[in-house]
Amino acid sequence: MKKNQAVYMFMCMLLFVSFMKHKVYAQQTNALNSLVPAEIIDSRAKLHKSVGGIEASVHISMVTGVKNLDACSDADYGKLDIDITWYNANNETGKVLLNMMKQLNAVDQDKQHFLTGIENGKAEEFMKGTILWSVKSAECVNEISGPTGKTSYSTNAKYFAFFGNRMIKISLNAGLKPETVKKVLSTIITGIEKFDFSMYSSTMADEE
Repeated sequence: MKKNQAVYMFMCMLLFVSFMKHKVYAQQTNALNSLVPAEIIDSRAKLHKSVGGIEASVHISMVTGVKNLDACSDADYGKLDIDITWYNANNETGKVLLNMMKQLNAVDQDKQHFLTGIENGKAEEFMKGTILWSVKSAECVNEISGPTGKTSYSTNAKYFAFFGNRMIKISLNAGLKPETVKKVLSTIITGIEKFDFSMYSSTMADEE
């Protein structure tokens, strides 16, 4: 068995044992709503939140529909997917997991695996991490009157970062300008940096 596979199995075992000891169900995850800018959530979509928390770490997944603010029409909406893993540096098991992630090249492997799947994607450093994205633009045309003078944008972006005790993965695919995408990502990342995830260290929840 390869070293990284053995490490992965060991981490899973630790998490499973802790999970069985501290399984607590919560009905409220409202605090997480602050991580997603309310103004970009499409009214036709719900914000789905999944939380898996143990004393050593907390894993959070958030998925919602995003307004196509810079598209020719709003007949459809885009998608935002946020994945966060927070390691409790004040917990002995959390420290072990965090150190293993840092020392065994697990972060770089996770980054390489995640930052794929975007055709003609361009990578650049952004907000302590890396963003891979592609942008398409086209002139909007009315079927009756012709060109409207407006340009439609479609951006497919993935962001990955691991800093402090947080791993962040964000996917955003929507009718948004590049500068709008960066503004949205910046707001989300800043919120994650400041958020106290320890409140979910004994929480299991799946809510909309």
